[in-house]
Amino acid sequence: MLIYSLPNKGKKNTSVRSFLQELTRRNVFKVTAAYAAFAWILVSVADILLPVVGAPDWTMPTLLLMSVIGVPLAAPRVECSVTPN
Repeated sequence: MLIYSLPNKGKKNTSVRSFLQELTRRNVFKVTAAYAAFAWILVSVADILLPVVGAPDWTMPTLLLMSVIGVPLAAPRVECSVTPN
């Protein structure tokens, strides 16, 4: 019978932990939360105002899609460009 063991048996996964610490240090979680709050407010206001101004039906789904696509694009770039190095 062949028994395989994992190479990091008994050790904590330090690469994931260091990655999460780096994201925390760069405030990526805070930027993502702020982006989500702003997007939620924007979509809420658009939900009220778009029918009043007679916007086409595709406007709201497009706004939602742009908000979802913008999260992974905006958060890392903002924080990486702000760091001093």
